Amino acid sequence: EEQKFTSGDFLSHLSRVVLALGHHGRAVIMGRGAQFILEPSLTLRIRAIAPLAARVAYVSQTENLSAREARAIIVRKTAERMAFCRLHFDRDTSDPSHYDFIINTASASLELSADLVVQAFHARFPPLSLRFASVAG
Repeated sequence: EEQKFTSGDFLSHLSRVVLALGHHGRAVIMGRGAQFILEPSLTLRIRAIAPLAARVAYVSQTENLSAREARAIIVRKTAERMAFCRLHFDRDTSDPSHYDFIINTASASLELSADLVVQAFHARFPPLSLRFASVAG
């Protein structure tokens, strides 16, 4: 008989994996509601944002898609991610109060964005007590 994997099963397993990574430390998790699973005082919760036009241009170029195709994918994935967090955590991912640091990746290069995140991480957590980072996009 085929076993079903329910939404509750998924959330339970996801939470266990995220918490295990958080306990181990020195991890970066992008998305999946990690900012709502982990203890905020032990994490650096980052949100990467960019205007839709910049995201469309980036995805179109990196995935070799038309602007229309890229926009459709971005709009769909964004809605799915927001719905996931609303359904499972009853949270609005666009609420800035859920994050410690928000970076507009259209205003900074990938290298600068990474450097800023590392600086924020070290400012919040001295190197010897370095624990965990959660990144949402």
